[in-house]
Amino acid sequence: MMKLNYESLEDDTKEDIATLCESLRKRFMPKELQSLYYSNLFQARQREGQNVEDFASEINKLATRAYSDMKRDQKDVLIKEHFIQGLKQDIKRFVMLSNPTTFEEAFRSTKREECNNTLTNRDRQTVAACAISNNNLEDNIKDLSEQMKVLAMQMNNIPTRGRGGFGNRGNRFQQSRGQGRGRGYGSNRNLRASDGRPICNYCMKVGHVERSCDEKNSTYASGGN
Repeated sequence: MMKLNYESLEDDTKEDIATLCESLRKRFMPKELQSLYYSNLFQARQREGQNVEDFASEINKLATRAYSDMKRDQKDVLIKEHFIQGLKQDIKRFVMLSNPTTFEEAFRSTKREECNNTLTNRDRQTVAACAISNNNLEDNIKDLSEQMKVLAMQMNNIPTRGRGGFGNRGNRFQQSRGQGRGRGYGSNRNLRASDGRPICNYCMKVGHVERSCDEKNSTYASGGN
């Protein structure tokens, strides 16, 4: 049966595989099935997450089967219309403004707009991520500032020992470093600057040690006040 139908086709039809398949489909496809393709074609819409290539392929297959008895140039116009009508609204407006004359032109315009939207969304996501990162950085800075304020208040409230009572700044530092030893002068171990010079444990100035500190000696000479 198939052989007889094939032999009855014109020679140019036999040479074109696509035309051959279409001609055979016309002869053997039930009319009810063609009506189903026609209905599905009018209801076809680009689904969320479906790219342009897949949607174009879906429309092309449905239209080829629904309009199997139509000439190719007429069919191309209808495929283009169904393709545009089924696109997402934001892309559809762009494609309609470009006024494509063929299905191929409509597909290219749609693909170009899809790529532009993808790049735009990536830029927006990057900006949003940067904004969130900046907000987190500002919050961290605020938290750190509050912690430093609390630490400063705690340091100021630490009692110190020494001749003349509590409160001289040298002994405050000594107390925070682990309770002074000996006669209340704090640790005998002097701090060092980056260049190796000693740092006074009393006045915190670079260049001398606590025992030769003029500020400390003058304070003790005046009675520790």
